Amino acid sequence: MSARMHPTVDQLATMAGVSRRTMFNAIKVRRNGCDELIAAGIDGSVSVNLALAMLRFDHPSQRLILAELPSIPPKRRLGFIKILLGGVQACTAESSQHGERSQ
Repeated sequence: MSARMHPTVDQLATMAGVSRRTMFNAIKVRRNGCDELIAAGIDGSVSVNLALAMLRFDHPSQRLILAELPSIPPKRRLGFIKILLGGVQACTAESSQHGERSQ
């Protein structure tokens, strides 16, 4: 009886016309994204894949990225996120190197 009342992820994915993996990724975004990112996913202005990539940033950074997205063509948005991630990783690596030198 509860199976009919509470559809499975597979059933929800079928109803939405998306893959099971996309449904699980949407759940991750819902659990970990800032409110604005979740709203952008719901209204369709941000894809699940783009939102998933944005989860690598904290909520204030997600909001800043969302503010910049309208100025970026949709097909270049994921590349923009990858560039930002590369910059963050480079800064993290550089700061850890400096930390090692000063010890």
